[in-house]
Amino acid sequence: MKKVILVLALALGLGSVMNTQAQTIEGIGDDKIYHFAAGMLIGGGVQAVVYSETGSRKKAVIYGLMSGLTIGLAKEVVDEINYNGFDSKDLLATVLGSVTIIVPFDLIFKGHQKKTNWEGLRD
Repeated sequence: MKKVILVLALALGLGSVMNTQAQTIEGIGDDKIYHFAAGMLIGGGVQAVVYSETGSRKKAVIYGLMSGLTIGLAKEVVDEINYNGFDSKDLLATVLGSVTIIVPFDLIFKGHQKKTNWEGLRD
């Protein structure tokens, strides 16, 4: 759990650095940073919950990636309906945010063997 908190703290720090950098890079606005951060929060959150419930790294990665993609796609469909503005770069930013947090989480979970509450009660 300490490693997960560390990765989340690093991710939030990365997000603030990216916000500063985005203001200096032509063509990347605050909107892309928000999409990236949302992808990180949603993808990483879903991955952590799925792993804690199932103990399966594979399921956690797949569900985390698919949740980031699904939420990003849903947001862009709503934007298309309401504002006639589907932006594939926003969708890409959301998915990249998910990938950015899911890869480190998966590396953390790799060395961790999930124990259920029942296993602890047997001793």
